Amino acid sequence: MKTALRFISCLLCGVVFSYLDLEGQTISVQGRVVDAVDESPLGYAAVSLYQQSDSSFVSASLADSTGDFVLSKLKVGVYYLEVRFLAYESQIFSDLSLQRGEVREL
Repeated sequence: MKTALRFISCLLCGVVFSYLDLEGQTISVQGRVVDAVDESPLGYAAVSLYQQSDSSFVSASLADSTGDFVLSKLKVGVYYLEVRFLAYESQIFSDLSLQRGEVREL
């Protein structure tokens, strides 16, 4: 039962990067969701991004089978990221200030 309550660790490899699209410069967040204890990938975990100021929904994605996820077409701002996976406690990363060209690890 303790295994089921492990915290989710979200390794955000090359977390935030900028790229150009048709609407101008936007920001993407990418990373990998893994178990905090044994670092095994948590495939198909739900990853959601919300505005820090009012908790309004911004974007969501499911991690692929290897735990990798991407949230794209984001704007500069302050957000929080929530990661959920069945039988695990949700993990929240708050006060994520996304800026163009920034790379950050959590």
